[in-house]
Amino acid sequence: MEINKINTLPNYINTFLNKNIKDLLSIYEQGIKENKSGNLGMKCSQKNNIMDVFFLNDKLSSEFIPKDTYEKIEKNKKLFIIRDLDLKSIFLVYN
Repeated sequence: MEINKINTLPNYINTFLNKNIKDLLSIYEQGIKENKSGNLGMKCSQKNNIMDVFFLNDKLSSEFIPKDTYEKIEKNKKLFIIRDLDLKSIFLVYN
């Protein structure tokens, strides 16, 4: 899988992140406390009005996105891995 950098997210994802950033960071911090490392994962569908949020340890992160892609991403920042089911795309958002 190729990683393409973009400067903007789909509006509905950006709106969700902005409105819920405190809760998202809280979920991330709790996951780090329990697992020592990992990322925040999300599956979304604008069409079905779905945004599932969960913590991914490193093993699950490498299964959520292709392992070769996961090995290429920066790991020293808080990472939100967002899988958009409608667009069939994955967005990596660093916080």
